[in-house]
Amino acid sequence: MDELPHLVEKAAQTNEEKAHEKHRTLVNWVAAAFILMLFAFAVWVVKLFHDQEQLQHCLDSRRTTCFELKEPPREGIRLPTH
Repeated sequence: MDELPHLVEKAAQTNEEKAHEKHRTLVNWVAAAFILMLFAFAVWVVKLFHDQEQLQHCLDSRRTTCFELKEPPREGIRLPTH
């Protein structure tokens, strides 16, 4: 009979530990997602700076073909009719 209170206390601690573990896992996933987004943003910024630097070097060399001009569609712009 002396073991019953001890078992109840141990079960309560186990439930608290499980809840704490779930919370810790959730926080870890959120932190990992945030770090991944920061990394993706950093890669995007570095690529943007690289592209700007390449364009600046092209313009500094006085070339006229530094960037590609897109042609308008051949069929023209279609306006909605009422």
